[in-house]
Amino acid sequence: MPLTNGVFGWRSAVPGTGRRLSRPLPVVIGLVVAGVLSVSMAGFERYSVVRVDETIDARWRGDYDLLVRGDGQRHALEDTLGLVEPNFLAFAGEGGLSIDDGASIAAIEDVEVAAPVATVGVVTSALPRPLVWVDDLRLPERPTEYRIRWVADVDDGAVARVLAEGETHAVLRQPDMEAGQLPVNVRGGHEASWTDQGVTFAIGSLPEVPHLLVAVDPEAEAALLGELAPQALGRLSSVDVRQRTVSTFDLDRLSGEFVAERSRLRAQRGALERAERSDGPVVPVIVAERLPAHTSLTIDVEQGAERTEVPTEITWMPQTVSWSSVGSERVDLTERVRPFTTPEVTAVWPGSAAPEGSEVLTGPPADLRLQLAGRPGYVLSGPPDRDAPTFSVSPGASVTTTGAVATDADEAPLAHERAYRPLFDVETGGPRRPILAPIGRFDPSQLEFDDGNSHAPLGIYGSIAARRVDSTGTLLQPTLNPRGLLTPAPVAMTDLVAASELRGEHPVDAVRVRVGGIETYDADAVAKVEQVASRIRSLGFEVDVVAGASLQPVEIDAAGYLPDGGGVVVEQPWTTLGAATRVEQELGATGRVLRMLGLAAALVLVPILQATALQVRAGERMRLHQLGWSRRQVSRWFLREALLAGVVVIAVAAIAVATGWARWDGAWPTLPIAAAFPLTAWVWLWLTSPASGSTSRRRQRSRGPLRQPMVGRVMWRELAAAPLRPMLRALAIALAATAIGATAIVLGSLAGRAGPSDLARASLQASTPAYLAMLAAIVIGAATVIVVLAALDRSARLGQRRLLVTIGFEPARLNRHARHRELVLGLSAAAAALWLVGRLAAAAQIAATTSTIVVTVATALVASMASSFVGRTT
Repeated sequence: MPLTNGVFGWRSAVPGTGRRLSRPLPVVIGLVVAGVLSVSMAGFERYSVVRVDETIDARWRGDYDLLVRGDGQRHALEDTLGLVEPNFLAFAGEGGLSIDDGASIAAIEDVEVAAPVATVGVVTSALPRPLVWVDDLRLPERPTEYRIRWVADVDDGAVARVLAEGETHAVLRQPDMEAGQLPVNVRGGHEASWTDQGVTFAIGSLPEVPHLLVAVDPEAEAALLGELAPQALGRLSSVDVRQRTVSTFDLDRLSGEFVAERSRLRAQRGALERAERSDGPVVPVIVAERLPAHTSLTIDVEQGAERTEVPTEITWMPQTVSWSSVGSERVDLTERVRPFTTPEVTAVWPGSAAPEGSEVLTGPPADLRLQLAGRPGYVLSGPPDRDAPTFSVSPGASVTTTGAVATDADEAPLAHERAYRPLFDVETGGPRRPILAPIGRFDPSQLEFDDGNSHAPLGIYGSIAARRVDSTGTLLQPTLNPRGLLTPAPVAMTDLVAASELRGEHPVDAVRVRVGGIETYDADAVAKVEQVASRIRSLGFEVDVVAGASLQPVEIDAAGYLPDGGGVVVEQPWTTLGAATRVEQELGATGRVLRMLGLAAALVLVPILQATALQVRAGERMRLHQLGWSRRQVSRWFLREALLAGVVVIAVAAIAVATGWARWDGAWPTLPIAAAFPLTAWVWLWLTSPASGSTSRRRQRSRGPLRQPMVGRVMWRELAAAPLRPMLRALAIALAATAIGATAIVLGSLAGRAGPSDLARASLQASTPAYLAMLAAIVIGAATVIVVLAALDRSARLGQRRLLVTIGFEPARLNRHARHRELVLGLSAAAAALWLVGRLAAAAQIAATTSTIVVTVATALVASMASSFVGRTT
C-alpha cells in the first residue's frame, strides 16, 4: 500500500501483503504442505476406520452369536485367557441342559435360532476284511508259494500309524474249472474263491473302530446351517416318537446297504413275537459317507518256491528258503469304507487288472458303548500372555490306533500312539445297548466351512487340523483314536429324543443361539446381542458371546507324540472371544493417535518455521524503523502477512472439503495451524520490540589483522553469537524425529495390541495402507519444514559465507564447517528425541525397541546432514 513519509517529504510504494508473501517461496510451500497434510491425516484416519469396520462387518458373525451351557461347564481356559478349544462342543460330554431348557431359550424375544447339541457316546463300527484279487494272467501254471505282507495304517500327516498288520502265505496256480483242481490254499484257513478269470482270497481282518455319536434338533440344526444343512436331517425329523421300539420301527426306512441292521431288527422282532424278549429301543441315526481319518491298506507280495501240488490242509508249512519281490499295491480305504457297513475291500495283485465288479458284504451291526473322550490336560508352558499362549499336554498310556490300551510290550509295534485324552464311562438314562438304525447319510466334506463361518466351532462337524511348528510345517490330521491329541470328527447323528433316552433328562451340552434382526456390525447390533445374552443368563445358564470372536493360533507341545517317543509342537486355531471389540478399539485408537501425532507435529513445527522466517527478516524490520515507520506500522506489516498465511492454510482445507477429500469435522485441525502464524508473529514482535536505538548495533573492537581461525572455533563462535536459529532448527529436527519415532512405536506394537486373531490380521491388512499414508504424511511434512528451515538458514548465512570466502576461506573448508555444525545439531536433536520418545512410550506402556531407537536417531542425523546439503546447494 502507498505510504507518505511526512518527515523527509518523499513518497514510496510498498509491496502489498500478497506479493510479500509470495517472495519467500519455501515458506509458501511449507504453508501449502501444512494445510494439505493436516487435512489428509483426517482423511486417512477416516479411511482406516471405514476399512476396519468393513472387515469386521464381513467376519464378526459366524453361524451363531451366543453359546449357552449349563452352570459350571465353562472350561478354565475360557475364564483365564478367553480361549475356546476347537470343536469343544462335541467332546465336552458333560450335559446339563434339558430339551425343555432349549425350548425356553428358543422362546426368548429376538432369538432367531436355538440349536442344541448333545454328546451321546461311542459307536463301534466293523472294518472290512482285506481281500486280494489275482487275475489268471498273473497266476503261475504250476503251484507256487507266495508271501503277502500287509499293513493297514492311518496317516496323520507326520507318520503312518499302524491300524493292523499281518503276514499271509498262499499257494496259487491257474484255475482249471473242468479238471476241478484246487487253485489256491491260504495257510491258516482264510477263505478263498475263484473263477476262470482269477482268484480272490482273504489275508486277515481289521479291528473294530470307535466313532462318536452326537444328537441335534434336526429342524433347528437345518435352520442354523441353512443351505449347507445335510438333507438327511429331514429323515431324522420324520421319525415319529411312537416308532422308536423294535415292535414299531418301520424297517423300510433302512436302505439296502444296511443289511446287518435290517437282519438284526428282524431277528429281535421275531424274538419279541415269540415272547423270548421284551421290547427294546431303536435309535435312528444318519452316518457319514467316509471315515474321519485317512486310512489305507498296503500289500507287499513276494514269490517263493514251486510245489508239486496245491496242499489241501490248512496247516501246511512253506518250503521256500529265499523270496523274491513281485511288487506292492496300496488301496485308499477312507471313502471306500463306510461306517455301519463293511464293503468288500479288494487289493489288486501287482500287475493284475482290477476285477470288473465286487460283491458288497456286510459285517456285524454297529454297537453303542456310552463312553466319552475328555479334554487333554492343558498346562501353560510359558508366561500367561493371551496374545501368544503356548500349552503343553502330557502323554498317557500307549494305545492302539483305535484307542485300546496296550498292556503287553509285544504290542509295541501296533501300540505306537500315545493317549492324551481320558476315555471314561458315563451314566445313562436308559438301556445301555439300543439297536442303531441308520436311516440316511451325510457328506462331512459339505460341512467344512471357511474361516468366515468357522471362527466359533459348531462342535459336531469336521476336524480341526494342526500344523507342525518346525521346518516341515506338516499339517497333522486326527487318527481314528478317540484318545489322541486331535479329536476325530463324529460319524453319526441322532435327535434329542434319543439323547434323552440314552443320557437322561439333561443330555444337552450346549445351545447355539443366533440373534434375529441383525444385519451389520454396529453399536446397536452389539447391544442387541448383549441384551439377549442377559435374558438367557437370567434363566441360570452360562452364556458366552461368540459374535465378534475369531480364530487365533495356539501352540501345543505334545511330548511322546511320535512313535520313537519324540514330541512335536503344533499350531492349532482356537477361538478367541471378543476379538471384534478389541480390534475395533485398538485400530481405532491407532488412527486417532497417528492423527494427533501429525497434528501435534504441525502445531509445533509451523510456529518454528514462522519464527525462523521472522528472525531471518529482522534486518528488514530495522530498515523500516530507520525509514521512519512507527512500531504500529511495522507490526501491521508483519501481522497482515501472517494473517494471509493463515488464510492460505484455511483455503487449502476449504478446497479439500469442496472436492470431497475431507469433511469439515476432519478439516478443523487447519484452524489452530492457521492461527499459529499470526500468533507467532505477534509473540515475536512483542519479544523483539526495539528500545532506544537499534537493537542490531554491536560494539566493534579492532582485533588486528584478519586470519583464518580453526573451523571448530568458527562453528562454536557462530553458534554462540546467534543461538536462536540453530536452537529452532535443532528443536524442529528433534520434534520431527520424535514424531516419526513415536509413529514407529505405535505401528510396531499394533499387531500385538490388536491381537493374533484372524480378524485382527485381516483388519490390519485392510487398514495398513492408511496407516502407512499417515506415516508418510508425517515424514513429508517434517521433511518439508526442515528443508525450508535449512533454506532460510542458508539465506541468512549467505553474506557471512561470502565474507569468509573473501578473506581466504576455501569452499571445501566452509562445507566441512557446515557439516560439523549440522552434526552437532543432529546429535543434540537425537538426544532430545530419544528422551521424548522414551517418555511417550512409557506413558503409553509400550516398550521402545531397538529398531525404534535406530529409527529415531537415524531420522535426526539424516535430517541435520540433509539440511547441511540444502544449505550448500539451495
